[in-house]
Amino acid sequence: MRAPVLIAATLIALAGCGGGEPEPPGGAAAPSGSGYFVGSGPDGLGAVVDFAARDGVLDDLRDAMRARPEGAPPVWVGAVALVNRGSASVAVPRFIADLPGGGAVPLADPRAPRIAIPAADDLVPPAPLLIPPQGAVTAYVALRGADPTAVRGLRMVVAPGSTVGLGARSR
Repeated sequence: MRAPVLIAATLIALAGCGGGEPEPPGGAAAPSGSGYFVGSGPDGLGAVVDFAARDGVLDDLRDAMRARPEGAPPVWVGAVALVNRGSASVAVPRFIADLPGGGAVPLADPRAPRIAIPAADDLVPPAPLLIPPQGAVTAYVALRGADPTAVRGLRMVVAPGSTVGLGARSR
């Protein structure tokens, strides 16, 4: 099963984070160009977002994207592995990509109509709503209109007004 492999990779990556936040998205660090982002917050919630990940769902989505209408905005899909080291369930967060020119783009569910991936409802499993205490989940995201290798960093929105920075990392 692909989810345990991604979750195991997340646990290993987050262990290397030292529990601290990476360089904030507005900081001076240049993006790695990898489309791979890692971060964790003080409450024990950590995430890895990988736009170059490979699994059956992503492979199927990428194949389906070939049937998108000509002239549609470019879309990239990626996997998200979330780990909750806390003692209470937490809602699955949202993500925002910070662009080099100062703009920002929210990441979306690949099934969203504005993403326009044919048959995405049939290809993507239902998105989890909660991360159990001491648990992990896998989800999928889509980035529309911006190349993930050019993204400076991601913000994980864990609650209204509360974000955690995910820094671009080399593979």
